[in-house]
Amino acid sequence: MQLNDFIQIVRTQLEDFTDATYKDETFISWLKLGLADFFAQTKIHKDIISLTLQPTLNNIELESSTISVDSVFWNNDELERVPFGTVSLSAQGTPSQFAISKQAVFLYPTPNALGTVTVYRTAIPTFDSSDTTVEVPYSTSYAA
Repeated sequence: MQLNDFIQIVRTQLEDFTDATYKDETFISWLKLGLADFFAQTKIHKDIISLTLQPTLNNIELESSTISVDSVFWNNDELERVPFGTVSLSAQGTPSQFAISKQAVFLYPTPNALGTVTVYRTAIPTFDSSDTTVEVPYSTSYAA
């Protein structure tokens, strides 16, 4: 559905056929809030973050739209989740564990070589005013 079509349907339901009562930006704002709430409640939007980390970098910041981290991989090997603070951040080697603190994923031990970290997460999709279509997820599984 095109965003303009959605706004026209809402205007018809509200019997607001002019821009006098509600501006398009108001409808877009309401739509964003509704979609954010929907995705936060259903947790059906899955996302993948994949980054190359330089040696001695042990964390990646997560976007505020992240609801939960489902799994983390280092160079295609799945890492074990541990509570934050249970392992020393000063140790270096090949990461085998990860922890979450605030909006960041920390790898344990700190990588001593270049590698790829992949985070599978549940998130609220982001929208901006230039979006003209609203995508509805077709699956609860990750799509590459």
